Amino acid sequence: SENVSEAFQINVDLGDVQPIRYSDIFKNPTFITFDPQFNISNIENALLYNDYIVIRCTGRVNSLFTYNKTSKETVKIAYEGKGPGEYIVVSDFKVNNDNHTLWLLDGESGKFLMYDLDGMFVSEYHNSVLMYAKAFSFINNNVVAVYYGTNLAGLKNYKILVFDVDEGKVLKEYLKFPEHYSHYMNFVESSNFTSSGL
Repeated sequence: SENVSEAFQINVDLGDVQPIRYSDIFKNPTFITFDPQFNISNIENALLYNDYIVIRCTGRVNSLFTYNKTSKETVKIAYEGKGPGEYIVVSDFKVNNDNHTLWLLDGESGKFLMYDLDGMFVSEYHNSVLMYAKAFSFINNNVVAVYYGTNLAGLKNYKILVFDVDEGKVLKEYLKFPEHYSHYMNFVESSNFTSSGL
């Protein structure tokens, strides 16, 4: 919250902390073996959606893989480039629950690329508001919260913008900081979004 008076403190008594074993949380782990032809390595993050696991790999090739738990099929999404249907970098990805499409954010190109969960290209959406974006989270069908981080803070000097993709306009702006700060805040940071939102 921007209002400091709304902040609260959580106290933790370290003397009362109890150890926890992984087996207490994960009763029956399932291991997935991928076909070696896909060379899945340097896993950055993954998400689960219905029967699918979507995996983002970094390294020599910045790509996504979808794995169907039912059919045991793996599909690689790796279309690096500057043309239509291609991306420069996978900044973030999420599944749109309303239309069951995988959205890939390319903050270097300022666009979303949409794929079905079997890796087929569906469409592309380009808007300068998405330039330099680091991460995003769905608020509803085509309204997203876009996170810019501290290094460039988006085009409007806000760290977070709520953006309507259908209307092509910014609905709300959060966490503004002075424009000249961006010249001194060139930090590499991890995504501040989780699978459940901000």
